Amino acid sequence: MRKIVVFILFLLFCQLPKAKSQHLPSYLIVTPDNEGIRQWADTLARFRNEQGILTEVISLNEIGENSPIVLRNYFKQLYDDNNQLSAILLFGDYDKDATKGISSFYLNDHPENNVSYLADNKIVDFNNDDLPEICIARLPAANAEQAELMVKKTMRYETNPSTNPDYYHRPVTAMGFEESRWFQLCSEVIAGYFESIGKEPTRLNAIYSGNPDSVWSTNVNTNLIIEYFGTKGLNYIPDNLLHITDWHANQDDLSRTINDGTFIVQHRDHGTYQTWNNPYFSNKEINGLYNEDLTFIMSANCQTGDFGYGEGDDDCFAERFLRAENGAVAVVAASQISYSYVNDTYVWGFYDYLWNDFMPDYGSDDTEFKYPAFANMYGKYFLKQSNWPYLSIHKELTYNLFHYFGDAFLQLNTEIPKEINISYPKEILTDCSSFSIKKDKGTRVAFSVDGEIIATSFGDDTLINIKPFFKESKIKVVATKQDHYRHEGYIHVKSNLDTDDLNIYPNPVKDVLFVEGKDVKEIVIYNSLGQMLMKINNSAATEKMEINCGALKKGLFHLHIIYEDKRVRRSFVVM
Repeated sequence: MRKIVVFILFLLFCQLPKAKSQHLPSYLIVTPDNEGIRQWADTLARFRNEQGILTEVISLNEIGENSPIVLRNYFKQLYDDNNQLSAILLFGDYDKDATKGISSFYLNDHPENNVSYLADNKIVDFNNDDLPEICIARLPAANAEQAELMVKKTMRYETNPSTNPDYYHRPVTAMGFEESRWFQLCSEVIAGYFESIGKEPTRLNAIYSGNPDSVWSTNVNTNLIIEYFGTKGLNYIPDNLLHITDWHANQDDLSRTINDGTFIVQHRDHGTYQTWNNPYFSNKEINGLYNEDLTFIMSANCQTGDFGYGEGDDDCFAERFLRAENGAVAVVAASQISYSYVNDTYVWGFYDYLWNDFMPDYGSDDTEFKYPAFANMYGKYFLKQSNWPYLSIHKELTYNLFHYFGDAFLQLNTEIPKEINISYPKEILTDCSSFSIKKDKGTRVAFSVDGEIIATSFGDDTLINIKPFFKESKIKVVATKQDHYRHEGYIHVKSNLDTDDLNIYPNPVKDVLFVEGKDVKEIVIYNSLGQMLMKINNSAATEKMEINCGALKKGLFHLHIIYEDKRVRRSFVVM
């Protein structure tokens, strides 16, 4: 059994930056020169900043030019200067006009004659090996209205996750049988894994060509797949196909299962710009969906992600899912004709990032958050090292074809959400420089003021260090954990000079200084150099304390009046 750790793990499992490095973004959102789209990019950036993902928004005019080469050079320089940058979101549809969208590479190296294709992946391929150095995602919003819808869908999905048990219990796997391909293997391996972790997948299967019998596939490397995933390996699939008896699924079945609610739809067959072939599904059916609990779409088919196709409502399949109010929250799809075997291997890698035990011999076992955008990236690295596909010449093409459409840090909901166990002070004073918290393991906590991060906590650390405040304020607390409700709360910052019942007189003073106030525990006097001169303990709990200042020299002094839960500072002058 082999244990591989690929380069991508450096990016996928790294902890996001602490407050000390907050000038360096982890997440860069790029928009067209369009104020309507920019507004919603700013909304998304604040949402991510508040949860501890340091996010920055820039427009194309700040980069200089709307060309893929300029974009790549800009991102490479930023990447070289900033080893914390982990993801880029292109927030706009494909367009060469910088006011309407964001361009991409149009490549002409496709094996099919006269076929070119879009490749955002090439924008983050900084060393020309066809693999991405950082994660790239796209929200194909053509205008402000679409941008608003996509951001609101993302935020609703994370702040108000489905509470329907069947939504999580019944993932959908759909495929079209073709004996010479791995469509049926790809789908059934995933369905079998879901069964192994206690889920009950809905299988929607149809026949593209041939007659399903005991043979999984006639492809030359099929034995490698059966050995690994079959009864002598991980036991996700049986020795033959006889367990599948229904091969008549259609668009009505897909519409029904999506409307009933499912957290993911995995489809593996042939596709076109606006359809899945078997089981059939098209843009028309997407427009007719009414599911309130949004699904995630993994479209391992040709052409369904060609975001340069059509205009307006005549858009590609992936765009339609995002632009439909009740469609999907995010989609993975290919931008042109893709190839079997490499596709299937990439898909298995995709799932291994999301569920680390899917292929226990590969990758890592410590992914805290299920980010599909990073799974898209991981799947490409998994494909790179795999010897399963016999058509290895199509690996590089596959890296460039598959795109993730959605917010890069979208957290996939896969189980019924639970509440996060977290505690922190509800109030601190302006001179406070640290406080303690308690939280569940695997919880990211961020503290921000007006959308600006002031501290984060992700590991076992429970002491939060901050800079003292100059005035009263309010700290927003956001905690996130995989398959848990997003927690939002506040810490109120109170002035250490604000005590209604405190009275100090006379001031200036010659001999005796009186301090009147309830619940004072102790008083400490400091000179202007910060040296402690006197400490008076109020053990009698009197509400009027007398301080003999006869031994003090003339000048300015500072009182620290200490209560059970706070410390108040006041100054006085000795004449």
